[in-house]
Amino acid sequence: MDGITPQIVTYLLGTALIGAVLGWLLRGVQFSRYIEKLTDEWQLKLDNFIRQRDLLTAEASTLRSMTEAQQAAVNRHETAASNARTDLESAHEKEKRISKDLLTLRAEREETKSKMISFQNALALVKQQSADLQAEFIKSGEFYKSELA
Repeated sequence: MDGITPQIVTYLLGTALIGAVLGWLLRGVQFSRYIEKLTDEWQLKLDNFIRQRDLLTAEASTLRSMTEAQQAAVNRHETAASNARTDLESAHEKEKRISKDLLTLRAEREETKSKMISFQNALALVKQQSADLQAEFIKSGEFYKSELA
């Protein structure tokens, strides 16, 4: 073995080149598998995040519709309270009017009572006078009968 011949150098260079290419190819395959593994992991995480986002979006939508329903209920209750307040105020006004009318009617009743008492007294007086006149008439009828007889 005299040394390194150009043919051996060519084989060594070729072998080194083939080894480098194979190493580079193997490293590329390993790297692509690693990239695929990372992509799969990140895809799973992305799918989980998308699922969570969809759940949160659905929950937010549900909460939004519940909030809108509650706001509608609050508006209905406010309207009902406003109507009840208006009805209550009108009932108070009506009660005041009826109280005034009641006082007026009581005064008229008392006045009518006093008039009735005076009419009853006058009627009693007229009855008394009528009875007196009747008695007088009977007496005068008897007197005239006795005079005629």
